[in-house]
Amino acid sequence: MSDIERSILKDYFDDYEEPKDYDSEPPKPVDDFYIIGKCLGRYNGPGGNVTVPEGITEIEYGTFQSRDSVTGITIPKSVIKISPGTLQDCMNLSEIRVDAENPCYCVINGLLLERDGTVLHSCPPTTSGVLKIPKSVTEIGEKAFAFCRGLTDIIIPESVTRIGDEAFASCSGLTNIVIPESVTRIGDQTFAGCSGLTSVAIPKYTTHIGWLAFWGTNLTRIVIPENVAEIADEAFNGCTTLSEIQVDAGNSFYCIINGLLLNRDGSVLYQCPPTTSGVLTIPEGVVKIADGAFAACKGLTGVIIPEGVTRIGEYAFANCTGLTHVNIPEGVTWISEDAFAGCTSLISVTVPKSVVYIGGGAFENTGLAEETIRAAYDQAEETDLESMTWNDFPDWEPLAESMMQNDFPDNEDEDYS
Repeated sequence: MSDIERSILKDYFDDYEEPKDYDSEPPKPVDDFYIIGKCLGRYNGPGGNVTVPEGITEIEYGTFQSRDSVTGITIPKSVIKISPGTLQDCMNLSEIRVDAENPCYCVINGLLLERDGTVLHSCPPTTSGVLKIPKSVTEIGEKAFAFCRGLTDIIIPESVTRIGDEAFASCSGLTNIVIPESVTRIGDQTFAGCSGLTSVAIPKYTTHIGWLAFWGTNLTRIVIPENVAEIADEAFNGCTTLSEIQVDAGNSFYCIINGLLLNRDGSVLYQCPPTTSGVLTIPEGVVKIADGAFAACKGLTGVIIPEGVTRIGEYAFANCTGLTHVNIPEGVTWISEDAFAGCTSLISVTVPKSVVYIGGGAFENTGLAEETIRAAYDQAEETDLESMTWNDFPDWEPLAESMMQNDFPDNEDEDYS
């Protein structure tokens, strides 16, 4: 990676981290491990009970990826950082041990926690049945219970205020969980893939519900309490059984109109319950249809979009397999990536002259004729920058300019190294 590339990435991505320099310090095999400096990068041993070598200070995410033969891990006193989700890759892990002199970590009731007991980092994936989280815990860390498919119930104490991203992801056996009133934040993909979960109460004091927070659950009804100020796009996508969304009358940020979740002034449409069927009329006053708002509403056969809408978000109508005709009104300027992707029954779409941008894959895998799709793209005035590669730009100056114009709002996870 050139110095110019590195500079641009640092400027435009707040969470950009410098990649490990394998050229200046190549990984070296030590027994069953590959080690870079004092960082454990990969385990290649036979499995069973694994002891991390003394002197290692960091265990990287991916160290134990696809190492299902690992059943136990011993962490020495030298380790001061374990990347989130690192131990959840060991699907048959049943025991975590930590050296009593380790200054950063400890084990309580089989769970890996911060030394002071406030942050819960990891639960062995083979854990099953009912689990009670220690009362000292204030935060459930990122991916802490990911892939604990045998858990059926988790008891969370009132001391917990924050639940991290993917904290309970793919806990498919989880059928009951009570989130205490003390929790103020539910992270991205927190309950994604919890297919056994049919109901959950969002606490009164919760202010944030993350991206894809309940994806793949079997919730039938959700109630948004009065203090929720931010619901990420697609928070309830993939809830194929969701038939009702309610918002507390005291909420200042969101409302329900005709069964749809909108912001309080009715200008942004966030979510249509996936079980909705037939022809649906979007309320007057909507300006933006958010990412994933109608995704997988397979019973929809038609949607009436009012004049005033200017933007259709990513995956907004993706996989609406019953949708046959769409009339996009004059005034819409932006049709985002994959907006109608997977609408296999879609045979007719009207794209107005006001559209200046159509994202990549907007009409992919639909019933539309190729010439219809090509005509829509030809009509749009703007180039799809995100479908290009670095080599499409003759030098870095126009690339930097395009980054500043677009801010790359949805590419935080792209790997440009």
